[in-house]
Amino acid sequence: MLRNLRNAFPLLVLAVPALAQGVTLRLDPVADATANADQPAVNYGTSAELNFGKDFASTPSFRTWFTRGHVRFDLSGVGQPTPPARATFFWYQTRANAAGCLDVALHRLTQTWAEATVTWNSKPTHDATVVSRACVGNSFELGWKTFDVTALVAGWMTNQYPNYGFVIRDPSESTAGAARPGYGASRENPNAAIRPYLLLEWVYPYGTGCGPNATKPTLELALGTPRLGQPFTLKGALLAPAAPSLFLMGESRTQWGAIRLPYDLGAIGFAGCQLQTAIALSLGLGSDPAGSVIVNLLVPNDPGLLGDDYFVQLANLGAGAQLFMTPGLGFRVY
Repeated sequence: MLRNLRNAFPLLVLAVPALAQGVTLRLDPVADATANADQPAVNYGTSAELNFGKDFASTPSFRTWFTRGHVRFDLSGVGQPTPPARATFFWYQTRANAAGCLDVALHRLTQTWAEATVTWNSKPTHDATVVSRACVGNSFELGWKTFDVTALVAGWMTNQYPNYGFVIRDPSESTAGAARPGYGASRENPNAAIRPYLLLEWVYPYGTGCGPNATKPTLELALGTPRLGQPFTLKGALLAPAAPSLFLMGESRTQWGAIRLPYDLGAIGFAGCQLQTAIALSLGLGSDPAGSVIVNLLVPNDPGLLGDDYFVQLANLGAGAQLFMTPGLGFRVY
């Protein structure tokens, strides 16, 4: 990655037209199916549910068994030259049978399988490495659960390994201890709004903003995309109006020299505010009367930048030395 960001990304401050959407792609599964150890020869490929974890029954006597959820996405039509900066699997928990949750683990599959035929007896093999975890099964926390699959998707897109999809299962599949299965929607669920999906993002927000108002500042991609040789525009909003502003840009969101990020600015009098990016470049700007700041960047047509990640943040001071800061925004050059 380039160290001289001032030379890497020429910056201009210009007026821009209406906001555009960020660089994201949402994919639906091409296959998903539960494998159930209690019904080891039954295929659930057409079920409206996708379940996984440690299940149980209380009658006629208490017993436990395991289910695994298998999911596959087709990435052949993604069409991006670089993997996304963030990839997240979303699964909607529709029901539960007790309070409290237990972890489930997501693994890369290493063998082909078919939605219409997979069973517990014929379930595919998987890599032992845990890709992501989530806590599921709590009757008080229904709704969307997320799994970070960024590294897994990158491996598929760069042909590091074949894309057979992934499996979600109980981490140990030990019968000892409590059982809290995850019951959720599959791609066949009649409610399209809660079907599972994969979200790929080349530009994404992270962290939180701060300011004296109840509504906090925002930072988003306003126009264009961070593509080689192309301009793109960022817009900060709900900052202090007509105030000196600072645009910060760096190559890490976790470390700035000896400083761990995010860094709590409460120690210097700005409670609730956090520095979200390493600072390799800073640029003085000004906000308009509405509290907006526009930053135009140009990505040089340099193949050496392809796949590089950058992180940005905007800040300014309002009346009474009140600090306004946006969340961070990460982007990957593609």
